[in-house]
Amino acid sequence: MKITRERLAEISRNFIEILANANVSDLKGLEALAGKTIPIAGKENEYLAVEWKPSTYGTKAIDASYIISHEESKIDGGIPLDVKINSSVGYSMIILKAAENIEGYFQFGSDSFGNIFQSQTNRTTDLKEILDKIKKLA
Repeated sequence: MKITRERLAEISRNFIEILANANVSDLKGLEALAGKTIPIAGKENEYLAVEWKPSTYGTKAIDASYIISHEESKIDGGIPLDVKINSSVGYSMIILKAAENIEGYFQFGSDSFGNIFQSQTNRTTDLKEILDKIKKLA
């Protein structure tokens, strides 16, 4: 599935809306969602999954992944937007995929649909600052 700039904007808005509807305004609120999968309203095969994942130096990061799946396979559409926050080490990372280069993001690969994998590492764990960066994608 090719992720156009317009589709990435929609995904970014959905990501922010899901957290707002869950009353998540800070890192503690996001951490409280760990282990949960939240469906995206009006999108049958799209959801936000929040979980703890291994990170650098033996630490863990809270990971919020926007997942597009299809009935035939678990994550056929992939993860077009992923946010990792590691408060132990003091950084966050936004990983996305899109059909075009997004300013401020480092390219590190591509998929068979022509999407470019891109990331931005930030020296903040403040969820408001991270969401402001995601709003710029919308």
